[in-house]
Amino acid sequence: MVWSFEWACDWNEILHRDYLARWLSLSQGDVGNPASPFFHPEVVMAWVEGMGGQDRVQPFFLMARSDSGGSAFLPLARLKTGWKQGWVRRLRPAGDRFFDYHDPCFANARSDEMDMFWQELLPRLQGLEGDWHDELDLPRIRFAHARNDTNWQLSDKSPFVKLDTYADFDAYLRSRPKSLRGDARRQIRRLSETGEVAYRVHDHDSLGEVLDWIPELEREREAKYPGARLPSGYLARLAHGMSPNSPVHCSSITLDGKSISWHIGFCWQGVMYWYVPIYDAAFSAWSPGKIHLYFAIEDAYRTGVHTFDFLRGQETYKAGWTDSEEFRMYGTRIASSRTSSRLRLFLAKGMNNLGYLRAHVRKKR
Repeated sequence: MVWSFEWACDWNEILHRDYLARWLSLSQGDVGNPASPFFHPEVVMAWVEGMGGQDRVQPFFLMARSDSGGSAFLPLARLKTGWKQGWVRRLRPAGDRFFDYHDPCFANARSDEMDMFWQELLPRLQGLEGDWHDELDLPRIRFAHARNDTNWQLSDKSPFVKLDTYADFDAYLRSRPKSLRGDARRQIRRLSETGEVAYRVHDHDSLGEVLDWIPELEREREAKYPGARLPSGYLARLAHGMSPNSPVHCSSITLDGKSISWHIGFCWQGVMYWYVPIYDAAFSAWSPGKIHLYFAIEDAYRTGVHTFDFLRGQETYKAGWTDSEEFRMYGTRIASSRTSSRLRLFLAKGMNNLGYLRAHVRKKR
């Protein structure tokens, strides 16, 4: 075997300073294997709190080591369920549907070792069916091996742009469609005619301001994307994690000092991740989302960011800002064949259908 696996399934062990130090180190990857920010301790623990805290989220955190000294970190988790969910055990990466990437954090690992990591891990996890999980879901993994493995299916795509392809922001902007750069500048001029426009990057000293506008962000986001609500308190917990050593990045556009567009995302190892952006719909005529992106990319050049990642989704607006490059994500799912698992999954499906039926009846009334 190339890899040895070490599992931590107790929060006391995971939150011990020694484990946290190893986790923090691995969450940064290395030069050859940069890690996404989603498995950074600040981000994972923000999600844990949003999902109900340590009493509801059961961890299955993996640290692995290859026989040549490579390391890997993959935090899996299972939400505790009750009879309304059929007591089903669903094992998924931490963050589940709220995290855009579920890539393990690798360090000092060769490409062939990373492929072997999956080839050795999946049979191990399958052997734990019925005990650890009734259903194992790994939905958003970026790695080349998956393209040639029938166990993995393409699940999503994330557009991105390599900013360091261009000498500076002006060169980048000249490469954009004329309609995009012209409209962005025109909207900035139009908005400036109504008051003073400013782009603000926040830090822990301005945490209070961020906490003040997070409820507005959440209201506007829910109004625009019904049913896409984030875990309660998740964004506020992320904001509390702002520090020079944290990937959390918060910015806003203000008009005469009042914020009208907001973004909570990440800036990590030279990559800006456009994660949760939204604007005040009352200002939609001025395209504040486009203005926010304009200033955010301009600031990315000033701060040495080399890649701007728009994360998953093929929204039309992303095309103009990117060069048709994209990350591809692959997913795989394992359903337990054990009788106890099948019963729980059957019950969970039945309770889910009953919930839909009740909602339909209430709607008709």
